[in-house]
Formats: sequence, C-alpha cells, structure tokens
Amino acid sequence: MPAWDRWKAENDINHLEAGTFRLLGLLYRNLVRVGVDPADPLLPRLRGIYRNFWTKNQIVLGRKGTVLKALAAEGIPCMLLKGAGLTLTVYRDHGVRPMDDFDLLVPLSRVGQAMDILEGLGWQSQVHAPRELPASIHACSFRDAAEATIDLHWRLCHLPAGRDFDRTLWEGRQLLELHGEPAGVPCATDQFLHTCAHVLSTRLSRRCAGLPMLISSCNRRGARLTGGGWRSMHPRWARFRGCRALWTICRSIWR
Repeated sequence: MPAWDRWKAENDINHLEAGTFRLLGLLYRNLVRVGVDPADPLLPRLRGIYRNFWTKNQIVLGRKGTVLKALAAEGIPCMLLKGAGLTLTVYRDHGVRPMDDFDLLVPLSRVGQAMDILEGLGWQSQVHAPRELPASIHACSFRDAAEATIDLHWRLCHLPAGRDFDRTLWEGRQLLELHGEPAGVPCATDQFLHTCAHVLSTRLSRRCAGLPMLISSCNRRGARLTGGGWRSMHPRWARFRGCRALWTICRSIWR
C-alpha cells in the first residue's frame, strides 16, 4: 500500500498533533478493510487506539439512557448531534470517532424543562444563570459528579437562523433509539451541513479530524440527501450567516 508506506515514512505515530491522532481509529478500520499486512508493526498500536476509542465512547453513550428516558417521560423530543449522531448513523462503529462529550438538541420551547430534568438527575451547568442563555447562544454544557459532559443545544449550531429552519429541522429528523430509549438525529442534509459548520468553528487541529467525517457522510448518505440532492442544500442553509463558507466546503468535497 504505497500511500500507507509513504505516511509511515513521513510521520511518527508517537508525535502526532491532536487532530491527526483522532483519526487513528478510522485509519485502523480502513487499513483492516482493505487488507493491510497483518504483520505490519504499527497495526497492534492502531488496534489499541481503536479499542481505547471504542471503550471511551461506550462510556460516553452508555450513561445517557437515563437522560433520554427522563426527557421522553415529559414528552420532550431530542436529537443526538455531532459524535453521537455520526457514530450511530454514519460510521456505525464506536471505535472510529472519539467523543469527549454528548451533544443533545431539544426544542427551544422546551429547553427550560430540559435543564430542570438534567439538574434533577445531578447534572450541573458550567455557567451562571443558564436559563438566560437561549437568547444569546446556541448551547450550554452540563457536568455530573463523574465529570461527564452533556452539551445541551436548543439551536443546531452557532450560526443564527429563523424559526422556519427549526421547524423543518424537527420535521425532517430521523428517529432511532439509544439503549432502548427514544431519540433522533437530523436528516442527512442537516447532519452533513452541521458537520460543515462545526468544522468552520473549530481550531485547525480539530478541522483535520472533521473533514473525514464529511467524506464518510458523503460516501454513506449522499444519495439520500433530502430535497433533490446536493444542490438543495444551498437554499436550505442560505438563511445562515456564513453560508458562503459552508457552500464552499460542500462544493470542494463534492468535486
């Protein structure tokens, strides 16, 4: 495998920047898929990293069933964003994309109730007066006694949009379950473009890890993008500030 051999010659796996290191679980899975030599000396190290990601992600996701159950009991719908949503619907493998936290979206009209539920379950906001935040930002972090983190969203991302977008976002969601509890994820179009927006908003090292997520999303779900395919994404997201940068990413990947 010339590309893999060239990468090994040019890089030291013990001295990778953070964004590249986060890709090693995905690298391991792809190397196994294409039939890398089992005697490759780096394969055991990559396998260990993959298993480490898998274990940590199981812990991140495994602790959230209680939260989803409590939200469902109060009739509050929710969607899994970013790592959780991508792991369950795009990668379908808990070891390829490490998760540091759990991103959960609820309707803006129900965010106060959702905060009450989180606090009742022992999750504490990381900011003062979190119920005042929906007027100015899109999400707030909550942490429990075990230092696990939930990012509670009431808007999809940092880019402002109108209520019509929120309505179509919820109408188009894909329903699923996590540990037997009801949840959902954004439709393929919105999940793809949310990843684009996240790539734009993160520091450079995290952008390196974000681009393969976009490629995987294209490869696995591109044919099922809603509303007429790739070109339908632009009018849907045109109401966001920063849309030009999002559309540039989409076009460059599609090419």
